[in-house]
Amino acid sequence: MQSLSLFSCISSVTVFLFLAVPGYISTRKKLISASQIDGISILLVTFLWPALVIDAMTSVKITPDLLRMVLYTGSVSLLIYLISIFVAFLFSKVLHLENPLRGLYLFAIAFNNTGLIGMPFIKDVLGNEALFIASIIELINDLFIFSIGVFLIRPRTSQKQKLDLSSLISPGFLSVFLGFFLFAFKIPIPEQLANPIHYMANATTSIAMFLIGAQLGEVPLKELFREKKAYQISFFRLVLIPSLVFIVFFLILGRQTLADTVLVIMFGMPVATSTAIFARRYKNDYVLATKSVMMSTLCSAITLPFFLYLTTHF
Repeated sequence: MQSLSLFSCISSVTVFLFLAVPGYISTRKKLISASQIDGISILLVTFLWPALVIDAMTSVKITPDLLRMVLYTGSVSLLIYLISIFVAFLFSKVLHLENPLRGLYLFAIAFNNTGLIGMPFIKDVLGNEALFIASIIELINDLFIFSIGVFLIRPRTSQKQKLDLSSLISPGFLSVFLGFFLFAFKIPIPEQLANPIHYMANATTSIAMFLIGAQLGEVPLKELFREKKAYQISFFRLVLIPSLVFIVFFLILGRQTLADTVLVIMFGMPVATSTAIFARRYKNDYVLATKSVMMSTLCSAITLPFFLYLTTHF
């Protein structure tokens, strides 16, 4: 695997950060409304994000090594998510947190932004083959979020609510299955359809970062930086968990494959935006959830270049 210089790592993340600036300014200057931000989010999740996944999966050539990496990534991801939840639970015990705040901590620490930031970032810095591997992590992340995640973040007073299993069937979730099906059976996409998918895939990064910037603009920075709990969650999400993944696979097991690099980077992504969405839906602490998403997103501009350099230069 080709090593990336420290300058290249920092430059890659800086580009993402600059792409978020117009969104931040647009929100702070009230050039766009909350409903328009919701509309951009729907556009991204429904059309652009699935196009990114399908475009990546149909652009790589099937090889035995790639299939082994996919199976390896899937099984390891399951284990890491379970360990992340356990670590977050121990931390909540140390802080003597009670529900519903404990559930919010568990959700925010365990689940990362593999979709809006993770997959576009992986594609831009590591390529389509790495994105294919990352999409497996995204699939497992979705499975956990809509099952264990909903259980964790719901206050006890609403535990009797039934989980809508149809929530699992999202465009992004389905696109992984469709892309993998086309990939596995080597089914070509007609050019008339492949070209629009490719154009939409190329737009995903810009739109995703504009949306992140717009969401950042919804919370005053002064108020954001005063939230101690957001710092605690960000430390676990951005530093502790990816550090443990790196230590185990790179130092202890001595692995240095593309799949291992993708695992470290993807598990070093900021708090999932669904944390704030679910907190609002299930009457948890929506303000803290939003601050945690925003704080971790800002801090990831520092931590992501570090882990990217560490894994590609090891």
